[in-house]
Amino acid sequence: MPALSVRSFYERYPYPQKAADHLSGDILPSSFDAVRHHCWAGRWPAGRSFRALVAGGGTGDAIVSLGLSMRRRGIAGSIHYVDLSKASAEIARSRAEHARLDNVTLEVGPIETVRGEYDYIDLSGVLPIVGDPAALLRHLASLLVDDGAMGVMSYGRVGRTGVEPFRRIYRTVMGDNVDTAAARELIAALPPHNWLKANPKLGVDLDRIGDVELADRLLAPHEFAYSVTELAEMFDRAGLPIRAFIPSLLYEPAHLLKSADLRDRLAGLSYIERAQIAEDAQGDLNKHVFYAAKIGTAPIDIQGLLDRDDVVLLPRNLDCRGMSSALADGADAVSVGIRIDGVERSVTIRGGAEAARFVAALEGEPTVGGLRSSISDDTIRYMSRLLVAVEALHFAVPSS
Repeated sequence: MPALSVRSFYERYPYPQKAADHLSGDILPSSFDAVRHHCWAGRWPAGRSFRALVAGGGTGDAIVSLGLSMRRRGIAGSIHYVDLSKASAEIARSRAEHARLDNVTLEVGPIETVRGEYDYIDLSGVLPIVGDPAALLRHLASLLVDDGAMGVMSYGRVGRTGVEPFRRIYRTVMGDNVDTAAARELIAALPPHNWLKANPKLGVDLDRIGDVELADRLLAPHEFAYSVTELAEMFDRAGLPIRAFIPSLLYEPAHLLKSADLRDRLAGLSYIERAQIAEDAQGDLNKHVFYAAKIGTAPIDIQGLLDRDDVVLLPRNLDCRGMSSALADGADAVSVGIRIDGVERSVTIRGGAEAARFVAALEGEPTVGGLRSSISDDTIRYMSRLLVAVEALHFAVPSS
C-alpha cells in the first residue's frame, strides 16, 4: 500500500466521519456565542457583517455549528470553507445544504493560498498535521482584520502520552503505509500497561472505534502535539496572543489545591504558567481548545460585565430544568454531572433555592438586571463564574 500525503490521507479517510445530513451540535471553538464572549468580551456591533474563514474544515462540523449559531443570533455574514480533501468538502457541502446555510462557500485547496479579509478564523485539528505551523499562522494572521480573532483546536502534548511511541512502532514495522488492519494487530499485541492502552481518553476504546477514527487518531502522515507553553509562544510570534484556553476550569490549577500558601504562589504566576501547571497536573488534556486575537491577551472581565443590568446570559448545552431540580434538593453542596472536553465530569455546586431559580431562569436567556429582582447578587456572580468556567454560559452585551 503506497505512502499517503496529507491530501490523499483525508481523501481516503474524510474526518470526522459524518453522514451527509448530520447537523452538528454547538461545538467549540466553532460557536458564535463563545467566539463573541471570548474574543470580543460579549460584544458584536449591530449591523456589522461577520466574515469567517474555516481553515481545514474537514467534513463540516465547524461550518454547520458556526452557521447555525449565527442564524440563531440573527448575525449576518459569510463563512468560507477551505480544505485539501475533495471527499471531505463534498460531505461538508451536503451538510451545509441540509442545514440550509446559504452563506457558506467552499474551496478545495491549500490554506496557504486563501486570500481575503476575515473577522474570525476557525482552525480546528490543522496545526497537528501541517509541516510548517509557524508559516501557516503568519499567513492566517495576515488575513485577519485589526480586531480579528481565531478559534483553535490542537493536540495536547501531555494528554497524547503513548501516541508517539506507538507511531514509532507502526512506522518501523509498516513504513509510511497506512493500513488500519495492521494497526489493529499491533495495538492488540501491546501489553495492558502500555502507555497508549493506559491513556484514559485515547486508549480505552481502540477496539471499538471505526477505521476513520483510528486512522485520524494514530496514523496521520504528520503529527505534532503541543503544550500550553509551546502554543502560547507560537501564537505570540504570529502576533496572535492567546486570550483563553477553554473550558477555563481545566486550565486553572488553584481548585486542585487546599493550601493557602500554594494558592498564593499560583496567584503570582502568569496565566500561561498556571495553565501549563494545570495541563501537567491533570494529564489527560489530549487536545487544547483556545481563542487568540490581535487585540491582546486580557481575559473577559466577568465581574465587570455582571455589574451591567443589560448583559444577556446565554446558556450552552445546559439542561436547565434538570440542574435546577438537582440544586433545589441540596442546600450545601450538590454534585452535578457536566460534560467537559468530551468527558462527563462531576462539578460540585453550592445548592439551594436561589441557585435553582438562577439556573431555571437561564432557559429564557435573561438579562442580569432581570434576575436581580428575585436572586441575590452573590448567587448571580457565583453561579455565573462557575458556569462560564465550564463553557456552559456565555455573555452578550447589547450593541448600540
